[in-house]
Parts: sequence; structure tokens; C-alpha cells
Amino acid sequence: MKNILKKTYIYFILAGMLLSLSWPMRGLPLLLFVAWVPFYFGLYFLGKQQKKAFSYFTHSILTFLVWNAATTWWIWNSTKVGALVAIVGNTFLMSVVVWIYGWVRRKLFQNDFKSFLLFPFFWVTFEFLHYRWELAWPWLTLGNGLATLPRWIQWYEFTGVLGGSLWILFINLAFFILLLSFVNKNFAWKTARQRNIFLLTFFFFFAVPLIYSYYRYYSYKEKVNPVRVRVVQHNVDPWKEEFTLTAEQILDRIFKQLSSDSIQNIDFIVCPESALQEGMYEDEFNYSFSIPAIVEKIKTSFPTAVCVTGASTYKEIPADQIGPATRAHGDGDYYYEAYNTALYVDSSGVKEIYHKIKLVPGVERMPYAWLFKPLEKLALDLGGTTGTLGSSSGPVIYTAGKVPVGTVICYESAFGEFFSSFVKSGAQLLFVITNDGWWGNTPGHRQHFLMSVLRAIETRRSIARAANTGISAAINQRGDILVQTKYWEPAGFTVTLNANDKQTIYTLYGDYLGRMSLVVVVLILLATISFSLAKYKSR
Repeated sequence: MKNILKKTYIYFILAGMLLSLSWPMRGLPLLLFVAWVPFYFGLYFLGKQQKKAFSYFTHSILTFLVWNAATTWWIWNSTKVGALVAIVGNTFLMSVVVWIYGWVRRKLFQNDFKSFLLFPFFWVTFEFLHYRWELAWPWLTLGNGLATLPRWIQWYEFTGVLGGSLWILFINLAFFILLLSFVNKNFAWKTARQRNIFLLTFFFFFAVPLIYSYYRYYSYKEKVNPVRVRVVQHNVDPWKEEFTLTAEQILDRIFKQLSSDSIQNIDFIVCPESALQEGMYEDEFNYSFSIPAIVEKIKTSFPTAVCVTGASTYKEIPADQIGPATRAHGDGDYYYEAYNTALYVDSSGVKEIYHKIKLVPGVERMPYAWLFKPLEKLALDLGGTTGTLGSSSGPVIYTAGKVPVGTVICYESAFGEFFSSFVKSGAQLLFVITNDGWWGNTPGHRQHFLMSVLRAIETRRSIARAANTGISAAINQRGDILVQTKYWEPAGFTVTLNANDKQTIYTLYGDYLGRMSLVVVVLILLATISFSLAKYKSR
């Protein structure tokens, strides 16, 4: 028994290693289709040993600690405390999911093999819920791991990344069953027909999405609706320069990327998140240095263009409208809110304002402020303004340009359903503005970049991405990267992207697979509780 126990630990550690080696952008994504096989073997042996549900928790910690630490260690470069919270906290939450699954498996199914069919629904329910609370950290959603294989995942336009998660988990389960049938004489097919049906189902489940995806990739034709976009990567070091350079020096770097003689007939100029750090109040834009300078640049060089730029902005709040993000100025003579903002500026001034909604926990928002408000002063400084920020009430679409456009800011690009809400609101072209220099030249900025590929496929929207110090890019509606800048180098490029006014199934219905999985899990949990109570009363 001791030898089996040691083997069980090895299975869980191996699963964590395989998941880590599969993760983009420099991993081997095909490993995702076998990475969970040793994990399933670990669960199988725990059931054979009649281990208590808590053993599922203690064993799965090994998988998830390795996976989280190996793929998100780069957070350490910006904040040691944040890295520990993200890695340890996410490991804990993932392990709790397996713990609950183990409890259901023991109580309701008495470790019957059929219970393995439920695990993918438990996991996808976790991913679905992890998008939707104030401590959201959906970085390791399994479907994200296929971002480097756009030809494989064109069907994300129907399911989003949660469809990819289910696909990966069920394929792993099929491989696990096949291997178990070879190595365990007590687990064998009752008939050759049963085995053949399984193999046919496995082939269908794996091959059909893949075949369709390749067909869709090569047959997909963008509607010709060209929009000329100039993307600016002005390259300001967020640690050493962002808050020390003057507004004039920052604009000088931006304008250098707009000085090419080949730039003509530009519809949009896109600059990164928090590019303007002048501390502007939103009723006083004309008194700032940056906005009049941008307006003058547009008038003289790009009269038909709209400039989309990130900024840190503020707004005075009446005393009777104080909310969780409201701050007192000085001795409390007035109140204000701070924002991570995207500004739309044309030749007449600021025309539209969007305040980031999906705020980074612990950086831009104190989660569950009613409980943790006293800790707000410890908020990490990672993007301009800190502490709990204000936000817009919903997506903001700029409609006065050549086509309706929307802009998502940094972390927001990790949320598929949220991203698609801009499309539902009318955006025909999307911009992603971000500041990825906090993490250094690590997997962090590369992983973040690839999320825009996923969003392009899910929504069938072309995306222009402006990243200070990171990877700026242009991505078409199939998820192809048309242009890509180098890390930590000033750059600017002009690209023609097609706008699109059609909506995908995923845009219309969002993470419906997550909702369906949640219903399945809730019903199973209720059945388990009822069964346990009935068994207890019968004693």
C-alpha cells in the first residue's frame, strides 16, 4: 500500500509538470491533451484506496502548485506579495474543486468509474465562476492553452475558451480510459462492440472539432470594410520613467512614432494604457498639456483620425454620491474618484471616455471592500492610479469615427464574455491597450498577448493592440497575427483591418457552457447532500 501511495503522489506531480510544459507561449500545447491523464490516474488510485475526500485536496495541491508556480511566477517581478497570493490562492481554490468532486465521488457514486464523467463539469464550473467574482484570476483557464493553435480552435466562435476546456478534459479522459484498459486486467471491455463504440466516439469527439476548425479557417472570408489604424508603442519604463517623465517628454515619444511620411489617411491612432500620466480632471481636459497637444497634432497631421489613448484621470464626486471608489481630498474639502481610462480624442477635443471595468484585484480594486477596506492603502502600484478605482457602468462604444469601435484595457482582455459585450453593444473593431512592462521579459506579457488572439476568434473582430513595452500587434478575424512588435523597443506601425458587423454564437450567448456545467454540478451536489442525509437518518 505504501508503494501505491508513493505512486499516487507521482501521478499528481507529473500532471503539474505536463500542464506547465504545455502552457503558451513557448510551451508544447499538444501536451494539454495528455497532461490530465496522470491526474485521472491519481484520482483513480485514491478511489481504489478508499481515501477520504480530503485526500483529494492534499494530493491535487501537488499538481496545481507546480502548474501555478511554473506558469505565473513572473508576477514576482512586479509584486512578491501578489505572486504569493495568486499562486497559493489559485492552488487552494483548484484543490478545493477536486476536494468537492472527491466528496461527491465517494458519497454518491461509491468511487464508481462513471463518476469520472463528471469531473470536466466540475472543473469548467470552477473556471466559469472564477471569471465572475471579485478575486477573479482566470489566467489558467484550460482553453487559453490552445491560443498558439488558431487553426485548431476556430470553433471558439461558438463556445469560447470554456469549450476548449471541456474538449481538453474529455480527450484526456478518453486517453486515460484507453490506457487503463491496457494496464489493468480487471478493467477490460465486456465486448469488442463496446470497445469499438468507445473508440468511434473518441475519434468523433476529437476529430470533428478539428476538421471543422481547419475548414472554417481556410474558408473564412472577411467582409471588406477597411479601417486604417496606426498603433503606437512609445516604450516608457513603468518602473523608472512613467511617473518621472514630464507630459511633454512622454508626448514627444508618442509623436516620434507618428512622424513617418508614409502615414496617410489614418482613421484611428491607438496608444497604450496609462500613456498619459498628467493627473487630469475630466472637466478640465483643455487645461492640461497633453490633450491640447494631441488635438493640435491631429489637426495638423491626421485631420480624419481619432486618437485612442490610455490615461489616469480623476473626477470630482458630490458628497451625496459617495461610493466604494470615492476618496477624500486632503482634509475632506471635496471628494473624487480615480480611473484607469481610455480617451477618444479628435480634432475638437475629448469626445468619449471609458473607465476600465474589470479592475485587477489588490491593484485597482480592493476586493470585497466591506471586509478589506482598511487594507486599501496597501494596494500595489501597477498601472498609474492605485487603490480602488471607479469604473464605467458598461461598455462604451465610440460611434463618431469611420466605424463603431470599443477599447478594452489590459486585464479586461482575459475575460471572453466581457470582451464580447463590446461587440454586442455595436463595436465592429476592437482595440486592446495595455502596459505590460511591469513583469519584465517573462512569459507574463507573452501570455497576455495571446489572449487577444482568442478574443479575435471568439468575436470575429479584428484587433489592434497597443502595448507599452510589451507586444503591440494587429490580429485579424481568424486569429492570425498580421503585425507584431518586439518587446521593449519603441515602435509604430500602420495596418489596414476589416471591420465586421456580424455577431458570433459566442457573442450572443457568452459562456453558456459554463452555465450548463454549473447547473449539472448544482444538481449533483443536491443529490449528494440528499443521499447523505437519507443515509444518516437510516442509521
